[in-house]
Amino acid sequence: MHTEWTDKHENEELIRYSLPIDIWFHVDNLSSAHVYLRLPEGKTIADIPDETLEDCCQLVKANSIQGNKVNKLNIVYTPASNLKKTGDMVAGQVGYHDTKLIRDYRVEKRENEIVNRLNKTKEELYPDLEAEKEAWLAEQRRLAKIEAQRQKALEKSEKEEQKRLKELYSYDRVLTEDAMQTNADLRNKYSTYEEFEDDFIKSHQQRYIDQGGHSREDCIRLREFRSSALEDGFYTSLAPLFSWCLTDNSLYSSPCDMLEKIGVHKKDPFRMECSCGVGNASAFCVSGPLVQGWFGHHVSERLKHVDVTTDSIRPQLDAWWGTEGSNCVLDGSPVEVYDSIVDWQSYMEYKRRRIYWTAEQKKLMVLMDIPLTIFWAIKRFLRNKSNNSSTRTHVIQLVLAGCEKELDQWPLLLELFNLLPGYSFDITMVGPELPSWMDQKCINITSSTTSKELKITCRSTTLTDPPSIQLMAESHIVCALNAGIGAYPSWMDTVCHIKSLMATRHSPNMFFFTDYVQESIEVARKNLYMLFGKTCIPEYDGKLPFLGIGDIAMACGGHPQKSKECSEFLHTHVKATAVLMNPFRKPANVTMPSHGMPYASNGFGCSLEIRV
Repeated sequence: MHTEWTDKHENEELIRYSLPIDIWFHVDNLSSAHVYLRLPEGKTIADIPDETLEDCCQLVKANSIQGNKVNKLNIVYTPASNLKKTGDMVAGQVGYHDTKLIRDYRVEKRENEIVNRLNKTKEELYPDLEAEKEAWLAEQRRLAKIEAQRQKALEKSEKEEQKRLKELYSYDRVLTEDAMQTNADLRNKYSTYEEFEDDFIKSHQQRYIDQGGHSREDCIRLREFRSSALEDGFYTSLAPLFSWCLTDNSLYSSPCDMLEKIGVHKKDPFRMECSCGVGNASAFCVSGPLVQGWFGHHVSERLKHVDVTTDSIRPQLDAWWGTEGSNCVLDGSPVEVYDSIVDWQSYMEYKRRRIYWTAEQKKLMVLMDIPLTIFWAIKRFLRNKSNNSSTRTHVIQLVLAGCEKELDQWPLLLELFNLLPGYSFDITMVGPELPSWMDQKCINITSSTTSKELKITCRSTTLTDPPSIQLMAESHIVCALNAGIGAYPSWMDTVCHIKSLMATRHSPNMFFFTDYVQESIEVARKNLYMLFGKTCIPEYDGKLPFLGIGDIAMACGGHPQKSKECSEFLHTHVKATAVLMNPFRKPANVTMPSHGMPYASNGFGCSLEIRV
């Protein structure tokens, strides 16, 4: 909601009765109207969409006598609660409690189309501001009371669970006469020592599996992870959206079982989804559309680059999908506001409004976790970018690390044209598993709808090779899907390079990674803490520990002052997010018998982000 006030006495009233969710806009150092933006509950100034920000600033400029006449006008905005009035100020004059909370936005020129639209849709209202504020405060008190009751109930539940676990792991009920066996009992039960040993090992393994394969402390933590994920609807929230392949209480023993159920096992483009031997490195691009024909080993190596449009490759994509599958990705209007797509439900609603799906086309949604997870990462980057700079990025540069099946399923990335219609994409797939005949080959696809471009370049190498390090230095995001950051020590070399790049080059802006289970991400996060300068794990506070000068001195050429500046930059501006359940995880209800944890491709995510 936008509110415009031009009378200085009305401004005084609004300052007095503004809410903490109101954002104030004004031309910097010039007279203008005061424009207020009321945010939805739960949103902050960082969540203002680019389009809304532009609307507010255009409205301020249009209502400034001097500002309306000049280009490249600076607009300041801040939470209304940051406005300060003192006794010596005249009506309409304001100061600030904290200048660090002020943000600025550059308006290049007046956009009549925006101003006219706002003027045509405006409503003149004269609310009782004092009554509104009282009602809002009353509602906040009511919600706070409910939250306090919820927290009290949660603490009670946790104490009961701790008591139950204490009893579970207590030895009080173990050393009893009924539970003991004599040597005579064992001789009667087993004929040989080997038979006894085999039975002991099997029973121990079963207890190990029942406890999640971990120590007592780890087991308690894993059970908490499992309980939290299930309470948050890890499985059940997706069942209504994918009722044709999922139910609330059915779990598949493997991804292949689910593919069998929906009739796509070992079929294109699901071939690389299988864990039964079909989806392996030797199968890369055997089923993939076009790539083998453009760059395959039987084709002249001189062909390094291909330019196509989405319309020109539609017939080949339909042949690969086995139905008119390209309708799911290439047809339909682009998203008007990308922040409106926040999970599978909002994405499916968006798709239903724009295309009619056949039963066969719906099956492709099982594969869309890859482009949607990348979209999730890009959204986080764009939100940070809008907070850090008024300069808009028109081309998203992304390194997709550790690629395997992503190359075979590259047409799925065309969905980014619909989800982020204002951007082009420069994506480099890097991974030693990629076929050598695709090394340094490039596909450039132009959207026939938005005229934006998707450039996909392949490098069949590791991220620690010098060319790959240079790619990361020039990228906005390094994205590693299902990467096993916490499982494979080889990743630590890569993260060391990312650490040095963030310190010395301030790029990439984000290192984003996912994995199948929450525990894998937690282990990776702990490894990152140790790698970034700590030998023990500090209490998580969303910020990486301070780095010693020696850690990055080599990256700074041994210059002491530069090393100190880089260390301070990492300590101040590189933040680690919490481990998040991916709202776009693969819709496959699979349970792993070895640990029983909630499990899905791209199930959980975490990131290191530069926030200036």
